[in-house]
Amino acid sequence: PMYIMEGCSESFSYDWDMQGLMVLRDAFINNKFYTLPEMRNFYYNPNVYLCYKESHAFIDFLIEEYGDDKMKLLFRNIRRNPKINFDKILYDTYSLNEEELSEIWINYMKKKFWPMIKDKEVPQISYGKPIGETGEYINTFKPAYLPSGDLFAYITTKNQQFDIFIKGADDKNIIKRLTKQDDLFFEYIIVDGNALNISPDGNWAALFVRDNEADKLLLINIITEETRKIKFEGFESMSSPSWGSDSKTIVFAADKTGSTDIWSYHIETGKFEQWTDDNCEDFHPRFSQDMKTVYYVSEFKGRKKIYTIKKGDFNSKKQITFGNWDDIQPFLSKDEKKIIFISGRVDDIPNLFELDLEKNEVIQLTNTLGGIFDPAYSPDNSEIIFSCYYNGTFKIFRKKTKEFHSIADFYNDESDKVEEFCFLEKKSYKLSREHDIKFKLEPSFVYSNLEFSTAGELKNYTLIGLSDIMEDHLFIISINSIQQFSDSYFVYMFRKYRMTFGASIFNFGNYYFFPVLNEVGIHRNYGGSLFMSYPLNKYNRVELYTTFAQLYWDPIFQVYFNLPRYEHELSADFRFIRDTARWAQFDPISGERYVLMVKQYMTPRESFKKMTEYGIDYRKYFRLSRRASYALRLFGIWSTGPDQYIRFFGGGNQLRGFEFNQFYGSRVAFINNEFRIPFIDIIRLFGFLDLYYIRGVLFWDIGSAWSDDYHWEPFRKDENGNWRFEDIKSSVGSGLRLRGGYFDFNFYFAKKMDLHKIYPNTIYQFYIGSNF
Repeated sequence: PMYIMEGCSESFSYDWDMQGLMVLRDAFINNKFYTLPEMRNFYYNPNVYLCYKESHAFIDFLIEEYGDDKMKLLFRNIRRNPKINFDKILYDTYSLNEEELSEIWINYMKKKFWPMIKDKEVPQISYGKPIGETGEYINTFKPAYLPSGDLFAYITTKNQQFDIFIKGADDKNIIKRLTKQDDLFFEYIIVDGNALNISPDGNWAALFVRDNEADKLLLINIITEETRKIKFEGFESMSSPSWGSDSKTIVFAADKTGSTDIWSYHIETGKFEQWTDDNCEDFHPRFSQDMKTVYYVSEFKGRKKIYTIKKGDFNSKKQITFGNWDDIQPFLSKDEKKIIFISGRVDDIPNLFELDLEKNEVIQLTNTLGGIFDPAYSPDNSEIIFSCYYNGTFKIFRKKTKEFHSIADFYNDESDKVEEFCFLEKKSYKLSREHDIKFKLEPSFVYSNLEFSTAGELKNYTLIGLSDIMEDHLFIISINSIQQFSDSYFVYMFRKYRMTFGASIFNFGNYYFFPVLNEVGIHRNYGGSLFMSYPLNKYNRVELYTTFAQLYWDPIFQVYFNLPRYEHELSADFRFIRDTARWAQFDPISGERYVLMVKQYMTPRESFKKMTEYGIDYRKYFRLSRRASYALRLFGIWSTGPDQYIRFFGGGNQLRGFEFNQFYGSRVAFINNEFRIPFIDIIRLFGFLDLYYIRGVLFWDIGSAWSDDYHWEPFRKDENGNWRFEDIKSSVGSGLRLRGGYFDFNFYFAKKMDLHKIYPNTIYQFYIGSNF
């Protein structure tokens, strides 16, 4: 189970930090933890990060309570009996099964954390009502006052993504939404450190965003909503933009020389200036009022402390907080006499502290049970705004400065410095030996899936990937079986450069049932292709295929469709593909995916097919709520020319309520409309068999197929003058989807309809396979 694999990785390689402990402690105090059976597979739990932290804590518990020897015995038992039920392996090692061990561990964690409740502050009681977005599952954090003090900006996950809103200080009305990610102007906001800052003139918001292949500085004009994206060439891991008092200069943290340093950037001149240059990781910078000093955090050997540095003088670095704990996120008061910051000096809980720069004294302002972050003074220093993690989410609070009282006083002991360690010169390393990469294929992936169609077809898909260590060369072997028939597909791709080149050989087959003759007709398609694929950016790519194939049709197709026994194809296929879908835990919830295709068949000889095909497969997703969505699919393929392809469709997730492949023609089109409503995330049955992502579906399907030799009549009028569907077919209904193991199970209840009437007969259909 993953709580063993990932728990060992976490426990053996990482020590605890403030954030990890905070999330773990909060889960056990608020009874939002996962049990061991619930963590067998992380990917079906909403809070994957918590699963990692709990697994880390569980391995620590095993070592602390039962010793290293038992842990070694556990590994030996796993190695000896890898196929035995893991419950038995646990019992052979600890004389406890999974449920019993889970209960003992949970009690151990509660005894560790629950005594803290006695003396700690609960946010809603001690800090008042949260402001900003306050929904149960919504995170709201990174607050920033506008210079007037009557507005504040913040980042929220209200729309299942990071967005920036501006709200009045009275917390009554949202004034403006600054970011609209649905148009893909950028991918997401980088929320590390001081993620959001407002210029002193109140005109611009500064933040870093991920945009395609690079991180960029995004400036948003608060008044006009004008945006500017600026790419910093050569910089990586950029975070914490902070404006200077001139509203033209931004100080930030970034890696350009092998470690994260402090830099500044002038908006008008485009010039950079480096402020720190050492082996430490530096972040969370803030300008002084005269912009001659920067207050920032530096980390060395796992300890984060606050420093100052003067402009143009690397040696002026000065440590101003001390002790064996982390101090982060400094914010300087307007008179520059005090700094508020976050520290874990008490119980490793991130709390709000204040440093008096004149007296060199530190006082503790909060004693929360969760964790305080993102502190900021109001422009007149009369309030402090901050975010607090509690009960599984971040919420924003604000409190009058005069209402804070000293919980504890600390002397800022300068004898405990880490400063001297950070002046080590950056080393330049030279490789002692270089080796050429040798071409050696190794297994890259193995994937298998099972589908069961509404026609009773049982399909098995198996993919095996082989690649070299850099995946410059990728071989894919695909073997599919449909009852007694089989397909095979072999692909080679050269992926060293941006453009991918490839070649394939294939042998595909389909079979069709003809009920009048009670016979099955087989159609096989075998040949090879050359192709290339070029990504225009992260969301769009173009592909070009050249394919030669020979087609075989059973004699029964001559009877029905006048098709020859053998045909040849030589075609060029151009495709444009776009994918901007944003996924929730179970389905795409916003964005779109589509492919546009044009395929030209060439005729070097008379036996080759001659035609042109146009195709579209378009899917669009609309978020209706935090978890519900509306999905639209539009599919169409159109054959023109003397040798037109006959396409079949119906049943499955194409046109529910009708027989599988019931309709055929050289032109096929259908539309699927679905409202998707999640019901239950997981039902744990027994052993390792669980049911996941149980969700309901309301659908309306419309489709049709026709050919040149058929008079297509989409609508007709009945004897009462009502319009009805004729050659267009349609159905409405509901369904239930769930996942068990690796398989998607789909249950549908459909009724046929003809625009004017929904027919009473209900058709029940079941299939195994993915949806659009």
